[in-house]
Amino acid sequence: MDERNSPWNVIKRIFSGKNAFLNTELHLPSKKRSDDGWSDDYTKDIIEDERLIRDNPLGNKVTPNVLVNPLRDIRGRKVIPEITYQRYHDYVHGDRMTLWVQILNSSSVTLYMQRAEVLNVRRDVGYCIKPGQVQQLKIYDGPLPTTTAYRDIKLIYKEMHSGTRDTFCARYVVLFREHHERGKFVLRRLIKNGPTQDW
Repeated sequence: MDERNSPWNVIKRIFSGKNAFLNTELHLPSKKRSDDGWSDDYTKDIIEDERLIRDNPLGNKVTPNVLVNPLRDIRGRKVIPEITYQRYHDYVHGDRMTLWVQILNSSSVTLYMQRAEVLNVRRDVGYCIKPGQVQQLKIYDGPLPTTTAYRDIKLIYKEMHSGTRDTFCARYVVLFREHHERGKFVLRRLIKNGPTQDW
């Protein structure tokens, strides 16, 4: 055995932060020794491992030809796909109002916007939004509200990844301002009302 790789010298090099073994009989594959036929593959494997760690920071197990479920976290718990409300446009025509909202799909799966419940009125939306896509959706077309009692807005959507097609509900609260016609109201602001629910 080479004296430089004796247990005592190996331990000294470990504690001083150096490589444990010197390149005598044992050697680590490197770019310098490409004549052995497997060091280049070894280097490619290291680069591939580093890419998998960089692209998968949550630590989900990634293996070739196996799909990772984007609706489950590393412990198998359900992840709720989120939508982000960005802004709204309301158009008032006489005593009628049309309400459009701009929605961002913040999740990693395609979502199907099923319906909206606005001012106690249901409206079918029926539109798919891909991951990262922003879409304007018409969620109300009806008379101007004459009361501020109905403040809830529900956006109900399904995920299109798994076979179960789970349904979720994002809730918002409406703040009103009085319309110039006495006794009627228009929207002033929409506020998110709690976390998205598994419906």
